[in-house]
Amino acid sequence: MQVHSFIHKHTRRVFLVDTPGFDDSERGETQILKDIALFLSQIYKRKILLTGIIYLHRITDRRMSGSSIRNLDMFKALCGEDVYKHVVLATTMWGNLTGPGLSYDVGVEREQELLLRPDWWGLMYKRGSQVVRHTGDRKSALEIVDYLVSLAKPVRLTIQRQLVDEDMLLEDTDAGQKYEKELNHLKKLHQGQLRQIKDGYEQAIKDRDTELAEILEQQRRDLEGKLKAAAEKQDELKVNLEQLAQEKADQFNRLLGTLEEEQQKTAKLVADREADLKRFEDEREKDRISRQETEDRYKRDREALEDKLKGLEKEHKENSNAAINHRDSLLKLEVLQNTLTAKRKTEDGEAIRRQEHLQRQIQDAQAAREAREQEIAQARKNSMHGVIYGLGTMWAGALTANVPMFIAGATGTIASALD
Repeated sequence: MQVHSFIHKHTRRVFLVDTPGFDDSERGETQILKDIALFLSQIYKRKILLTGIIYLHRITDRRMSGSSIRNLDMFKALCGEDVYKHVVLATTMWGNLTGPGLSYDVGVEREQELLLRPDWWGLMYKRGSQVVRHTGDRKSALEIVDYLVSLAKPVRLTIQRQLVDEDMLLEDTDAGQKYEKELNHLKKLHQGQLRQIKDGYEQAIKDRDTELAEILEQQRRDLEGKLKAAAEKQDELKVNLEQLAQEKADQFNRLLGTLEEEQQKTAKLVADREADLKRFEDEREKDRISRQETEDRYKRDREALEDKLKGLEKEHKENSNAAINHRDSLLKLEVLQNTLTAKRKTEDGEAIRRQEHLQRQIQDAQAAREAREQEIAQARKNSMHGVIYGLGTMWAGALTANVPMFIAGATGTIASALD
């Protein structure tokens, strides 16, 4: 267990607790469970609550191995379904998706598979857990922290409630039961294998196959050792919080010392901030006094200006009365001028209309005279043609001694002349 801290956005100290996974090859799962259970319970007793939990999963893993599934199941048992909304499920190593069978698309497919399987991330995601991609840089990490800090309300994990509030033995907690179930399954598996080995050993003795008998005997001893170890692990879970604290006192005290040291740093930071705040308050008080003096001067100047303004308003009022009389005269003059202007416009309009009417009459008379002249000219032209035609007819009748033709020509000539 390791604790790291940093100042978040210059306002608060954030503690990050790094816990080992249950797939740690260097330590047994029992010891890891006891370490995590003790730490979470002791900080809970000291009223130090968690704001959120981050679960990291390598996206480069080709499949969910047995150890990964055990790790996830134990994580769920430690937290409890009530705190899923405070859980961030973060996939890591997106930059390492290179090589045979690996690509960004493969990573996306694996991420979707995690979300679709209810026994993996599906149920947690549906109940409020956030799924993010941690790209390995500071910005990505701070985004996760920002989200958890924004939740504000702390949470109580199932393991904390069961060990502290309900005073359970570790083996009776959800996490202990989950682990003991695995141990029982492992014991049954080893017992079945042990029975097969015993049967094989007896047959080898009958067949006087000493070499096979020795191999089987060694396998029997190994399995019995594993069964004994599983039983010891189960016995190790039969502890309450007080016994667990005594067992892990030195280890926990070192970790608690780290927390206290960080808290002291935080206290110093708070003290420094309070000193800065005190200096700020002093400067603000000075500014307030200076501002008050300025306001007093402003008040005196304003009162003097108001007195002057009253005198000016009185003078203005007297001038306004004369201005009103002058304005009334100007208004009357303007009304008279507007009336004269309107009358002149009316008279000018009537004169223009009369002039236009006379012009139209003159134009109509000229047009009638021109039409009459054209009619007279045409009549004269037609009469001349009739006279000429009648004389020609008379001449033709005389030459031919045609009396009727002569009479017709004379009649046409006389008619044309009359026209």
